[in-house]
Amino acid sequence: MTARAAQAGIARGSTDYLVVFVTYLAAASLRAARQGVAAVKPELQSDANFTATALDAMDTVYLLSLGSVLIVSGAIGKMKGNLSCAIVGLSLSAASMAITGILLRAMTPASVAAATTQVAFAHGPLRAIDGFAQALAIPNVVAVASAFVHPAKMGVVLGAWMTSGPVGDVLAMQLASSFAEDASGGRWTSVYFVVAAAELTAALSLYACVDARASPSIRGEDDALLGRGGGGGRGGRGGGGDGFGEALPLLGGVGVGGGVGVERYASRVKSGWTGAVASIARDVREAWDIPGLRDWTLSCAFARTLVLSVLLWMPYYLSKTLGSQVVADNLVNVFAVAIAVGSVLAGQLMDVLYGRYAPAFACMFVLGASPLLALPRLEHATTTFALVLTSLGLFVAGPANTFWSGVCVDLAESVNKPRLVSTCVGVVGGVGILGSALGCWIVGRVGSGSSSVAAAETEEAELDAGEGSAFRDRWDNAFLLMFFVCLKAALALSRLSYWQLRGGMGKPAATTDSRR
Repeated sequence: MTARAAQAGIARGSTDYLVVFVTYLAAASLRAARQGVAAVKPELQSDANFTATALDAMDTVYLLSLGSVLIVSGAIGKMKGNLSCAIVGLSLSAASMAITGILLRAMTPASVAAATTQVAFAHGPLRAIDGFAQALAIPNVVAVASAFVHPAKMGVVLGAWMTSGPVGDVLAMQLASSFAEDASGGRWTSVYFVVAAAELTAALSLYACVDARASPSIRGEDDALLGRGGGGGRGGRGGGGDGFGEALPLLGGVGVGGGVGVERYASRVKSGWTGAVASIARDVREAWDIPGLRDWTLSCAFARTLVLSVLLWMPYYLSKTLGSQVVADNLVNVFAVAIAVGSVLAGQLMDVLYGRYAPAFACMFVLGASPLLALPRLEHATTTFALVLTSLGLFVAGPANTFWSGVCVDLAESVNKPRLVSTCVGVVGGVGILGSALGCWIVGRVGSGSSSVAAAETEEAELDAGEGSAFRDRWDNAFLLMFFVCLKAALALSRLSYWQLRGGMGKPAATTDSRR
């Protein structure tokens, strides 16, 4: 129970649900910020003169920033406080989105050259800042949420919690569609302001509803070492200070005694930035050495390549192929809903097959991506795309969604180190995003055929004239590439699947199952 909730007389169970719900809204707003930019790509091209190459460059900058910072942001949150890092990340992302919207509305580029200049000196750096901010927030929001979930229900609850991503996607697409219906006066730029307001509201809600003193893991090591707040809980020692001494279901009760804490804290302060960097590097290395984490990370990189390729490029591709932005947005919404359902099913599967779900995930990846093989030979109609996107969402993107939550929690618990949850999320997500950034860039290059501005303008002229066969042929090749990416995601789990099928264990090394 949080301190503010206790003062308000809210029951413990209600408080747990409240915090999980608030973190759910925070995660949804972060996802909406990313998808909102992808949803207005057609308007960025038609109204702001952005080329496909410029949009691709902005996506690449964003993904590189997101992935590189994600690797260490979980460890930073573990040291400085998951809650504080989540709030700062949300607030910074809101600021970058609002500034982007102001620039687009007040200084809309009148030519391709002007748009290219703005991308280089304004929109590109802002996308990098947004990637940094989201990387700081994502693993720490997951850590705060997981602290209020009982271990026995971790898979299904966090599987349902990860539907926040698809919900954010749907909301962003609906916002873009509603504003795009009346594009006069640049109304589509309002998407940036609405998303920024949602992120800021989520940050304020986290501050109001979650008391950082409730758990040393949420509070951060600096305060925990000094013995402030939440004392010993389940298996905890010492604790003390001014906290409530209340153990949370998963991450609580790991406080240390005051005397030893003061000595360790003084040593850290004395070492300054060197000690902080060494602590972060030590945590990342410790997480990287967890058995099975590297397999899941590699699989995440390939699976996220498909997810990001669909979310970042399908609105653009479908609007050009089907000739309707509304239909394109609705199809992406179908994909997002399928991800939500797939996340819940994957979470339930994790609880049923705990320690043995890697083979099931590998089979789902291959099964879900199989329709991509037939897509080039099928009619490019709305129904065809809806069926293919549903399959991808249910069996590929849905299970991949759990990599950021339930899988990372299981990995940390498998070595009895729940304090490494946010670090595992950061490492798996960061390395996965960096790999998927390269893969998404390759998919974009295959689809566009060339990275030159002249080629992009020629492509637009062909589509406007109804002669887009070359464009569709290139994207057929991109879809085939997406299938092989999913196949690689499945193969990345082959070693882990072999161990699990042979010995029924979720880990290649003998460890203790902390759930049972």
